[in-house]
Amino acid sequence: MLWKNFWRNINKIRKEKGISQRELCKMINMKKHYLVKIEKREMSPSLNTILKIVNALNLRLNVVEKESHKWYNTWGLEEL
Repeated sequence: MLWKNFWRNINKIRKEKGISQRELCKMINMKKHYLVKIEKREMSPSLNTILKIVNALNLRLNVVEKESHKWYNTWGLEEL
C-alpha cells in the first residue's frame, strides 16, 4: 500500500511541477516506456533509479527505520 502511494505521489508531484514523462526521462537518461511502467507499478526500479527520479524532482527521500535494523516500506517525500 505505501509503495503504491509513493509512486502515486511521484506521479502527482511530477505533474504539479509541470514536468512531462518525456522531460523527466531526458533529465535522468531513461527510456520513456520504462518510466511509464514504473509509474504504473508494472516494474520495480532499482534504488539508483529511485534516487535519480527523486533528485530530478528536487525531493528528499525519507526512509523510516523501525525496530533494530529492520526497514519497513515507509518511504516518504519532502520538497527540498
